[in-house]
Amino acid sequence: RRERRLAKQRASSNRARGALLSVGMVFSIILAVLILLGAFAYADVTRDLPSVEILLRLLNPPDGLLLEPTRIYAKAITKLVRSYKSKRVVTGMAHITGAGIEGNLCRAYPEKFDAVVDRTTWNVPPIFRFLQEKGGVDEAEMWRVFNMGVGYCVIVRPDFVDGAMKKLKRQGERPWVMGRIEKGTGQVRFE
Repeated sequence: RRERRLAKQRASSNRARGALLSVGMVFSIILAVLILLGAFAYADVTRDLPSVEILLRLLNPPDGLLLEPTRIYAKAITKLVRSYKSKRVVTGMAHITGAGIEGNLCRAYPEKFDAVVDRTTWNVPPIFRFLQEKGGVDEAEMWRVFNMGVGYCVIVRPDFVDGAMKKLKRQGERPWVMGRIEKGTGQVRFE
């Protein structure tokens, strides 16, 4: 009971922040959200056994996404930036935490530009769809609050995209091109 009460208090104070990263997630926040959404309620457990099985799979290895430690990008990003000694190739960066892609990426470039994000360039991890379905959360709200599987964005000059991706892959990262930067008014737009 005490743990549930504390989880509800933490979720209430963190609701706007979200605290999720691309692969690893903060377990206590997700647990609190699931409790608040009723995913652990007795009625849900008895009515919806497949959901309980999905949740248990997410909690336990080999999937174990909810217990996986947070990804740290500092080493890979520092190596990437330092590898370009004479040119400024990386022009912006954003760690996508609470406030989702829109709330974080817009801080990484000047207001005279927009980021155009193509949502079809990656698969949203199943935990986000599980939370959306079980919590009855609107699609727009999911994108506003959670990172939807994107942990870190790097803005790279167009001529250096392939080279930057190769460097990140050599460091064990899984980069992909998720959009472009173009003239605009400081917005993040989704296609």
